[in-house]
Amino acid sequence: MLKLKAILISLGLVLLTGCEIANTLEATGLVKRPTVALQQLTLTGLDAEGIGFNLGVAVNNPNPVTLQLADVGYQLHINGKSLVSGRQADGLALKANDTSVLQVPIHLSFQDLSAIGQGLWQQKSLQYVLNTQVGIKLPGLGNVPFNNQQSGQLPMPEMSGLKAFGF
Repeated sequence: MLKLKAILISLGLVLLTGCEIANTLEATGLVKRPTVALQQLTLTGLDAEGIGFNLGVAVNNPNPVTLQLADVGYQLHINGKSLVSGRQADGLALKANDTSVLQVPIHLSFQDLSAIGQGLWQQKSLQYVLNTQVGIKLPGLGNVPFNNQQSGQLPMPEMSGLKAFGF
């Protein structure tokens, strides 16, 4: 009976799209949804066009087995403005019942930063919404996407090194 159930689920998965596969796997309890949390925003550099940052993105694998991360798609909104989006390929192994931190490099132009609003540099924290799509490599199914959304407050990154540039 258990084998028949597994065969029927496998046949059904063949007919589904990526997001539908993720939802079906989660609904049947075969795979739990990996979750993503924005952990930190770190200043990495300054150039003539803008400022470089690393997004510290924590990916939690609540499953009892290691999962292979295929990629992470992201869209970051700061203070209600869509600021940056992209996709980072990564072959990171997400250990069972553990959290791994990815460093996602981003570059924001001064024009993008000004769109967030006046007084940005005087703020102590930033309101953010992070939409992500975590692609997990599953045997026989390929890259299966799991969607997440997180929002909250993020401490403003330390900008002391920019004081010399008039910021």
